[in-house]
Amino acid sequence: MEKEENIVQYSTEELREMCREAGPIDWETVDRLAEAQKDDPIDDFDWSKAKVVHPKPKTSVSIRMDAELIAWFKQEAAAQNIRGYQTLMHTVLESYKNGKMRG
Repeated sequence: MEKEENIVQYSTEELREMCREAGPIDWETVDRLAEAQKDDPIDDFDWSKAKVVHPKPKTSVSIRMDAELIAWFKQEAAAQNIRGYQTLMHTVLESYKNGKMRG
């Protein structure tokens, strides 16, 4: 699964500072953009043919690993803004499996 590159996290203080730097809100532009979205083609989508896709359930396992390896995955996950190191481990193992299956 690919990481969303445009997802970022901000603290409350960072958001407040960004609002202060942005200056006053141009409500005319906000209203114009909101009005333009009323005719969004997504409203014309035929949802009767949509299917709900549930993620594959995960199985909980307990394995022993070197503390150094776990620390690396935690550090790498944090550096890549991945929600948790186990998610990164899953992604790495799945990529390895898919590569092996391809040949």
